Amino acid sequence: MNTKSDTLFWLSAVAVVLLSIFISFYTQDSNITKFENQTLTRSYWFLACDETKWKSPLVAKYGVGLTLTVDQKGCGKFNSIQKAVDAVSDNAPKPTLIIVDSGTYWEKVVVANTKSNLIIQGQGYTNTFIVWDDTAANSNGTYYSYPVGVFAAKFIAHDISFKIIDKLVL
Repeated sequence: MNTKSDTLFWLSAVAVVLLSIFISFYTQDSNITKFENQTLTRSYWFLACDETKWKSPLVAKYGVGLTLTVDQKGCGKFNSIQKAVDAVSDNAPKPTLIIVDSGTYWEKVVVANTKSNLIIQGQGYTNTFIVWDDTAANSNGTYYSYPVGVFAAKFIAHDISFKIIDKLVL
């Protein structure tokens, strides 16, 4: 083989590998993760997080004792609403506030009866959605077809929407 063509081939291969590595650092599905308080969260070194979105007038209004944050992009303490609900102390004497960033959260959220004094706040009912695809037909009746099931006392939902979507219709 020709050494010029061999050299050109290997230089091209190295360039493609370097370009792939460079692009992987700028994609949303980065594999850079960290453990923070025993909760797996994504951390993007290039993502600038706006901490002002975690300020809430509900803290003073309800005397909130603990605030947890949920964001699918990695700026919150949790990336799932259910994980944040599970982290809430059982039978807390003071209210716990979970602030959820804008977006559509495809998950079924269950607030157990031991998670009393819970407030879930979105970034506006037209911006923050909890969506699940249970219907009466696929979940043994309407009793079980919910995106958010609340079995606890003293629950408040503020500026957030709950939706049931039938994926068969989509």
